[in-house]
Amino acid sequence: MTQDPPLFELAGKTMVLIGVGAIGARTAEVARALGMRVLGVRRHPQLTVPGIEAMYGPGQLLDVLPEADFCVITVPLTPETKGMIGEPELRAMKSTSYIVNIGRGATIQETVLVRALQEGWIAGAGLDVFETEPLPPDSPLWDMDNVIMTAHYAGLTPHYEERAMAIFVDNLKRYRNREPLRNVVDKKLAY
Repeated sequence: MTQDPPLFELAGKTMVLIGVGAIGARTAEVARALGMRVLGVRRHPQLTVPGIEAMYGPGQLLDVLPEADFCVITVPLTPETKGMIGEPELRAMKSTSYIVNIGRGATIQETVLVRALQEGWIAGAGLDVFETEPLPPDSPLWDMDNVIMTAHYAGLTPHYEERAMAIFVDNLKRYRNREPLRNVVDKKLAY
């Protein structure tokens, strides 16, 4: 009996995780629990994260992408990450690999991604974010069998508001006590 597409297990597959902040670290933890090998790409590769086998800098992306069965993007949108996934990166991936973007849509050059999906450079995509949101009705992504789309809610959980409020309350206490705040945006880095 053949399957189209064929069934597979995540165990034993390799995930290349681009962006290893809090969301990326949690993604790596879940992937490891499923038996995946995880390779990370981050601005400061010397900062290790449990569960990530090896860490690479952004300049090494083309070296590590050929190992990816799954490429998961969790980076913020900054001048350095805008359009970081284009033709060279998508062509570096295996034709059996999948790209998943739960970060920011403009990190992937969407017209190139459409071509890659149509021409079989990669097997498929899971997209929670897009260059233009909402995704225009005439986007070819709507009609592709090898694309799963969600409406920019990958981070939504039943406990989201509770967790956000806990951070706010903690930061309010810290502010009143003149202590350093959590989750401060670095305006120079843009995240």
